[in-house]
Amino acid sequence: MRLLLAFTAAITIMAVMSGLLLAPSNTPYGPHNPSWNGYSTASSMCLKPVYSLPSGGVNTLFVIPAMGVSRAEATYLAGFVKGGGRLVILSNGYPASNELLSYMGINASFTNATIIDPAFNAMNQYLPIAVMLNNPVIAANASFIALNNATALRINSSFIPMAVTSPLSNSSLGPGPLPVAAGLPYGKGYVILISSPAIFMNSMIGEYGNARLLKSLCIGSTAFLAANLPSRSPPHLVRVAVYGLWSLLSTFPINYLASLAPLIIAILLNWVKSNRST
Repeated sequence: MRLLLAFTAAITIMAVMSGLLLAPSNTPYGPHNPSWNGYSTASSMCLKPVYSLPSGGVNTLFVIPAMGVSRAEATYLAGFVKGGGRLVILSNGYPASNELLSYMGINASFTNATIIDPAFNAMNQYLPIAVMLNNPVIAANASFIALNNATALRINSSFIPMAVTSPLSNSSLGPGPLPVAAGLPYGKGYVILISSPAIFMNSMIGEYGNARLLKSLCIGSTAFLAANLPSRSPPHLVRVAVYGLWSLLSTFPINYLASLAPLIIAILLNWVKSNRST
């Protein structure tokens, strides 16, 4: 009877978790969020969602570090870029973004200085339009991009400006043009900063050259690290847990130990059965 109850409970838990795993998400910038503030369109274009640091086979990695990145994760990301990868960091002032830059030894920051442009914008002054600049980081197929709640970047001369707002734009840091996208040579690769993660949301990706910019950034095999998004909704948490566990079980030597799990379970069941019969 107890075994039956345990089996029923396990099946119920698995069914609930499967439902949450397959359910649409309401996580802002989430790859499984089909609403206006989701990244489902961007995900279908080229951003393959991952919920733990990829072990290999990725050339470009996108991250929106709203919930923080540990020193160990920052060390991995630094090694990824130094080895020739491209790290695209999207933020409009999350403190964790600047913490990541600090961990990586990068002298730059995402400010909280929101940019407005009363003249050169898409619908209202909080949706300023930026001009893409010729640069060696990416082939800028887009001429203009539409921003949403963008903030000014604070960068130094080591950075390569990639997009700036118009001279008519303004922020608490001063008048435009203001940098909103820039690239930094880092080892054999590049760190790319974009101060408006909203530009790739479902409601914004069709504006001006936003989709073309995304395609230009998706060089080679591209992944989107979705574990650090600003959400604690049940579907998001289940995805983080399940994919994180799967990643852990795939590493050596845990993968070999996991392969022995059915044999261990069978031995335990046989032991329980033999004890009951004696």
